[in-house]
Amino acid sequence: MNWHYGNPIKDGEYICCFQGYATPMTYWWVNGQWGIYNSNYDELDPIDNNMIICYIGLDEIPMPEGW
Repeated sequence: MNWHYGNPIKDGEYICCFQGYATPMTYWWVNGQWGIYNSNYDELDPIDNNMIICYIGLDEIPMPEGW
């Protein structure tokens, strides 16, 4: 798995390393902003972009052989 630094090119959900936390969390990248997607209101609750250290796309995680 290759973690990426900077900002993603396409919108979507990512696994992120959040500054100050030891475990990765999922956040959304939408229109140049990191945040938590609120499906009840169909909007993004933004967070400080500088708090995301690195990220990886959910589609980049290798699956077990034969999955």
